[in-house]
Amino acid sequence: VVVDPSLRFRWIRKYWGQEWITHAENIILALMEKYRAMKVSASGNVESSPQLDSLDSLARLYGLDDMELGPSRCGALQAVEKEYRMYVNGELVDGSMDPLRFWEVNRTRFPMIFAIAMDYLPIQASSVPCERVFSSSADTDTKKRNLISPILMEALQMLKYHLRSQRIDFLANW
Repeated sequence: VVVDPSLRFRWIRKYWGQEWITHAENIILALMEKYRAMKVSASGNVESSPQLDSLDSLARLYGLDDMELGPSRCGALQAVEKEYRMYVNGELVDGSMDPLRFWEVNRTRFPMIFAIAMDYLPIQASSVPCERVFSSSADTDTKKRNLISPILMEALQMLKYHLRSQRIDFLANW
């Protein structure tokens, strides 16, 4: 819901209660803060600074949390919230636009959300297409045909797919 530029949290705001909206926003802001802590650059690349991280953990170990060893945490948190608000309150994108294309264009405008989107967009929503392929191959690769070469198996599967997609649909114009 967040990484899809055609929705931008609007669905949640429309159908959820205020308590849940606040909870969801806090989760997203915490995730953005986590990405910021991983040093997301303006280009959307995740950078790591082991020296700064070790200094921060050393300061925490000795109870010196208030030492400013790196960028100000308050300023960084405001930057995270500013990026989030700018993204969520921005103009909606046409639902037919490819989300990857949107993020390619806006990667410098929303670097932390871009990094999150690149981690979450590749996750397949359903395993059904993959399972369909394996079920179809089980029909071809039987005990009597178990010596079929991988190349021939691929050719047979492609041929079956093509033939199934070319079937005549008598109800198409009804």
